[in-house]
Amino acid sequence: VRRGSSGRDAVTPAEAYFESLGWSEDDIATVKSRYRGMFNPSLEDNVKPVLTWLAGHGLSDAQVRKSVVAHPRLFTYSLENSLKPKEQWLLDLGLEKSQVAKTIAGCPRICSLSIEDNLKPLVQWLLDLGLEKSQVAKAIARFPPICGLSLEANLKPLVQWLLDLGLDKSQVAKAIARHPQICGLSLEANLKPLVQCLLGLDLNKSQVSKAIARFPQICSLSLEANLKPKVRL
Repeated sequence: VRRGSSGRDAVTPAEAYFESLGWSEDDIATVKSRYRGMFNPSLEDNVKPVLTWLAGHGLSDAQVRKSVVAHPRLFTYSLENSLKPKEQWLLDLGLEKSQVAKTIAGCPRICSLSIEDNLKPLVQWLLDLGLEKSQVAKAIARFPPICGLSLEANLKPLVQWLLDLGLDKSQVAKAIARHPQICGLSLEANLKPLVQCLLGLDLNKSQVSKAIARFPQICSLSLEANLKPKVRL
């Protein structure tokens, strides 16, 4: 490890470049800690091309920084073999270029996902559930983290829970299309407590399922900040 005259580890060219862009010490430290391995990507071959590519898709400097801090392994991906194919896939799905930029900013992990093993199966599963292709594109644009969710661990259990609650398949599809954020909620920490709260309002299970089907956004409301105060009133 190279060290400076003060005894501290010498900064890499990438770190020095981040500093020149005005990034905070905390942001740079987070990038290094999340990089998984010695942080010394090539400035000219990796760092600058990736930052330029992100900025070229309409992301602000703050959004570019946020994306890199959230997923610094962006610097390990090839523009030609990974990033650009993801861009084209999103465009072919129906997103506009400005939506592609926001999707990448909202879920930079998408750049590490396989189109064949992750993204296409997700889209096909949503289509099989009953969403139209345009609805799938809108769902991804509205809630980019859906791309990184596991079908087996996240999405299928959610759908089964909604079906068990009393929604039919078409209602589940409409709920996800209207409010894709529901896919990122925890059954144990969010959805089950919500149902218990609504049942506590003397609603029966059928009424709760109808409420969620008609207004899926209710699932994202905070029990403490939104629902319980209304119950007390």
